[in-house]
Amino acid sequence: MGPQTQTHRDQGRSLAAIETNKYPHETWNLVSDSNSVPTRGFIYGAVVPGMRPATKGLDPEPLVPGEKYRLLLQAGTFKAEHDFVAEERAP
Repeated sequence: MGPQTQTHRDQGRSLAAIETNKYPHETWNLVSDSNSVPTRGFIYGAVVPGMRPATKGLDPEPLVPGEKYRLLLQAGTFKAEHDFVAEERAP
């Protein structure tokens, strides 16, 4: 990678798995090989412009309502995380 290329990464993981398992699996993992399109938000499992699944053909796992999850974000040297509880989808 050149000096101006940044790798962007979004991952979702079950918080219960993080708390009880040293190596929890990811429920959704996106990467960008170049500068992705700036966005103010996204919906879990939806297409995010400029991003692609880290593993080709791997779809995001459904979230379990009431279960806690942790979203991990990385853009270059910037890293952030956000814990949330999945809500039941309206019919």
